[in-house]
Amino acid sequence: MMIESNRIGVASLHRAGIAIAFAVLLCSVPALAAGRKVAVLVGVEEYQKPSFTKLRYSEDDVRAVHHELQKLGFESKLVVGPDATRAKIMAVIDRTVSELGADDLILVMMAGHGQQLKTLGADGIPSEDSFFCPVDGVAGAADTLYSLSMLLDEQLIPNVGRRILIVDACRDVPDDVGRGIQGNAMITLPEDTAIFFSCRSGQRSYEHADLKHGIFTHSLLEGLRGGAAREGKIVYSQLVSYVDWMMAKDQLRRYMPADAPQVPITAGGVPYAVLGQGQWSDEPSAPQKPQPEELKASFLNSIGMKFQRIPPGVFSMGSAIDQPGRKPDEFPHLISISREFFLAAYEVSQSEYRFVMQSNPSYFRIHGDGQKDLQGQLPDQLPVEQVTWDEANEFCRRLSRLPAETASGRRYRLPTEAEWEYACRAGTETAFFFGDQIGQNQVNGDGRFPYGTSPRTAFLRRTCDVAMFRPNAFGLYNLSGNVAEWCQDWYDADYYRSSHDDNPTGPITGSERVLRGGSWFDGGVALRSSNRQSAAPTTRLPFHGFRVVCEVR
Repeated sequence: MMIESNRIGVASLHRAGIAIAFAVLLCSVPALAAGRKVAVLVGVEEYQKPSFTKLRYSEDDVRAVHHELQKLGFESKLVVGPDATRAKIMAVIDRTVSELGADDLILVMMAGHGQQLKTLGADGIPSEDSFFCPVDGVAGAADTLYSLSMLLDEQLIPNVGRRILIVDACRDVPDDVGRGIQGNAMITLPEDTAIFFSCRSGQRSYEHADLKHGIFTHSLLEGLRGGAAREGKIVYSQLVSYVDWMMAKDQLRRYMPADAPQVPITAGGVPYAVLGQGQWSDEPSAPQKPQPEELKASFLNSIGMKFQRIPPGVFSMGSAIDQPGRKPDEFPHLISISREFFLAAYEVSQSEYRFVMQSNPSYFRIHGDGQKDLQGQLPDQLPVEQVTWDEANEFCRRLSRLPAETASGRRYRLPTEAEWEYACRAGTETAFFFGDQIGQNQVNGDGRFPYGTSPRTAFLRRTCDVAMFRPNAFGLYNLSGNVAEWCQDWYDADYYRSSHDDNPTGPITGSERVLRGGSWFDGGVALRSSNRQSAAPTTRLPFHGFRVVCEVR
């Protein structure tokens, strides 16, 4: 392992409003191979030296992880409180690795204070190293602290074939300007080694009394408790996606300052590393009857997607003959939506897509071709794009198969074109659900080409947050602009001239699928509620995304 002169370049982050913290998750293991799974968990809250602030949840963090790892089949050892001296930690780890070999897995977790100090490498070149602070550590004195480079390079990597390291540590310098992972750090890890940081460069890591844990640790624990399980297994890549998704949810974002969120980041990689299996079933018992509150106005599903109830009704689909910009395929006709349905309040986000699909095809993502255009945005809350119609349907299928969703009797699909327009209009007959003109801060489109007599507006040249702009009367966001949304139907320009008017589902066959709503790339005419677009189902463009319907049985 090398991070600038073979040292770990992990700086500190904020915790409890009084210190700076950082967290690292290092996972490995093709879990179906033979071998032991062993954990050493270290936690310190109150230090012997006055230079370190007393912490609140460090020992609770490791005790909770200890409990969950035992349930996953790990042999786990705890070193906490007064016992967590530098000598004792080193001795326990040395003794543990001496019994392990190439087929075994070790997990080491350290929770407490941490420091990043300038040191001299073995070659005499100055560098920075990250240290865990044992209970008898002295602030700024590297020889009393526990070097993470030493732990990895000298204790774990040479002795054990598969390694997990979790470090959740606070620094004692609350105003440190170098907090977070250094942006210029270069990380090279051996096989079966991956690192999962609790936040990105320049960010802070938070904990909260409501959670009784750090936000990152809380998310990690929920994943280990089964939230990250798929087909009876918890796989490392799925655990990473689960934590990433959890920390992007509103329920946890409210514990972070609005202008300083915490976003985890990974490094390295491991092939299909199963951390636990046989604890969860994808074949639930009989579906549970939906609770009354789920059938009112809105509900959250098991991965935090918000759905709005769309009541039955009749509406005029298509555009008025005199509507500026209308096209011949917008033939006006009455349509009856005779059954209520639930439609996602937001376009599917990158974090949701990655959690379900274990991939992210988006152009506007970290390490994507459009990264330079993000301008400080958090891509996890941007809509997924460059997604094909086929992939959107596969997302619905996999989401429907999640254990909690099948148990609750929920099934997912793309909306029909008629459902989409009915939900978009929300009782209106104007060009847009907000009227016949586009004003400032109403849509994400190419404002250089306004609609009708509308004023020119901004052109962001990229997607925006799925929750941006005012929702319509049904509580749905970004139906006009941002990304054009795939619908279930095949496209036929003349279909609605002869179709039945009760819950139409589109032509039986075709060569292109329907897209509705227009995108960030489109001018005002394409953002109208009645505008129809189409593309081959294998088309992959940074203008195309989707939202889903939830059917509650």
